[in-house]
Amino acid sequence: MANIVTNIPLTYREPDGDLISPIKGKPTEVSDNVATELKNAGMAEDDAKLDSALDAFIEGSTENLVSNATIVRDKACAYSMKSLKTVYLPECTETGSEVFSQCTTLVSVKMPKCKKLGYQNFLGCENLKFVDMSATNFADTSPFSSAISLDTLVLRCESVPYWADGNFSLFGSTKFYKGSGGGTLYVPESLVNRYKTANMWKTYFGDGDARTKGDANNKILPIEGSEYEL
Repeated sequence: MANIVTNIPLTYREPDGDLISPIKGKPTEVSDNVATELKNAGMAEDDAKLDSALDAFIEGSTENLVSNATIVRDKACAYSMKSLKTVYLPECTETGSEVFSQCTTLVSVKMPKCKKLGYQNFLGCENLKFVDMSATNFADTSPFSSAISLDTLVLRCESVPYWADGNFSLFGSTKFYKGSGGGTLYVPESLVNRYKTANMWKTYFGDGDARTKGDANNKILPIEGSEYEL
């Protein structure tokens, strides 16, 4: 992987409980915590490599981002990460708003434990094709606005997520929308039929006349037995 920055704590907690961003003050000022994380990850065997890795993150040239952060702050990668292609956040449970907004090169985001998704996380991510998460509520998030390439979504939550009635903007710009080519939703096998009949979800993944907004090529498949089974 080119320009990979590993284990940057996009947000971490101080002993007093305050959330701290790894980048504070001016864009070139980076906390010691980030440097420590990079060294522990083997990304900074010497000061030159450390400086190079930090510069890649600050300047937005990072292509592949891996972090053990549990919470990701608002706009953590938005606007400046112009080369970002893949993101893996295995421990993330919550994101702020517009985390990846306008990351136009972003293709894949894996955050399988993320249950709380902020507002418009993927706004303008026109090349985003794949998202893996466990979001439990789509009341007013519109996470995929302008994510016109999104065609694969993995939802690992143990119940059908709440989706606000009439909020067709959830899939309105994606491949899942009617006439856009179709996409595939992977969910726990025990919930497949519930998605097909649940309010709003059925308009994209229901059978027969129930599917009114979704593309006819949309599929809903079980995670179990697929390449996404953990």
